[in-house]
Amino acid sequence: MPQQNLPLKPLDGVRVLDVSTMLAGPYGATLLGDMGADVVKVESHLGDDSRRLGAMRDGECGPFLSLNRNKRAVVIDMQLPEGQQVFARLVATADVLITNVRGQVLERLGLGYEQVKAHRPDIVWIGVSAFGPDGPYADRAANGTVAEAFTGLTGLTGAADGAPQLPSAPLGDAMAAAFGAFGALAGVVRALQTGQGATVDVTVYEPLLHALGTTLAGWQPGTPPPARDGGAMGVPLRGTFATADGGWIAISASTPRHQQSVADLATAAGVPADGALRDRAGAWLAGLTTQAALDALVAARVSATVVNDLAAMAADPQVQHRRSLQALGGHPVVRPTPVIDGPDREPFLPPLGDANDEVLRGWLGLSEEQMANLRECGVI
Repeated sequence: MPQQNLPLKPLDGVRVLDVSTMLAGPYGATLLGDMGADVVKVESHLGDDSRRLGAMRDGECGPFLSLNRNKRAVVIDMQLPEGQQVFARLVATADVLITNVRGQVLERLGLGYEQVKAHRPDIVWIGVSAFGPDGPYADRAANGTVAEAFTGLTGLTGAADGAPQLPSAPLGDAMAAAFGAFGALAGVVRALQTGQGATVDVTVYEPLLHALGTTLAGWQPGTPPPARDGGAMGVPLRGTFATADGGWIAISASTPRHQQSVADLATAAGVPADGALRDRAGAWLAGLTTQAALDALVAARVSATVVNDLAAMAADPQVQHRRSLQALGGHPVVRPTPVIDGPDREPFLPPLGDANDEVLRGWLGLSEEQMANLRECGVI
């Protein structure tokens, strides 16, 4: 559990029920927990599928810890009427509900907005889906990967003469999680101001359209759309460049001043002044070690960095100084972001059903006899 002697976090006192699974929904709830919300993850007896996603260490799955840190976990069988009754009582004490259950299953489990609103009129109800609850694709099975390709992001990623490239991380889900948390905050503020709840419709694909916002704004419908260009994005000098010792440098020289600085560095190194700036920069960097190249670019105040692998990133002095990564169950997880009011609470684990007693007694005031009855009939 979090340390009690640290300053109050912004969302201390806000109660969140997370009945979503896998990536986008759970991670949105985690972001709220990072800011101090009391997040209770409600799972079946089998647990969230993400508990079995990726490598195990010390009995815990790394991806699950990242997606669900700083929560308390309870097991409630929502297939049973008695389980839905217990859940309804929990909802009546909560501020936010996060779900990614679709369509008829949502209603059958008693998770629809109108059903939940009957128990808590000012509930902030978060519905996460790939394409939204309506429209021709509402019932499609999809995830972040599908959203990345659907939006055009994948089609824009990769070399001009190569295959479209998917991101090497669940970008769509991560962005949907952030937008879901943002929507939850907006809903909670309105509930505090007006007493009215809110439905927050979070798709996985629409946050990616925000990431593509400047690209979209630079395109005129009716003209050919932008094509893959190796990540240049139409900028004269944006991309990755090989160095003499086998490393890579990433540069984004987006202004004329930055571009001129790189041109001057290449000229000073003896690279002929004719030819495209990208080719000249590549020739200059190919003759330098990675560290020498970075030092020269940083000294010229050009936006550049070494292309790190995860180990190099984790060992970087800036990451170490800010404690950007924390240890949880033998795995690295990201510190609460953005940083608000100083020190972080140490992250904690959500073992399956471990918090049943403390949540059901603390939130609902159930007696030991009532708890025993729920266990006997298989609800918890």
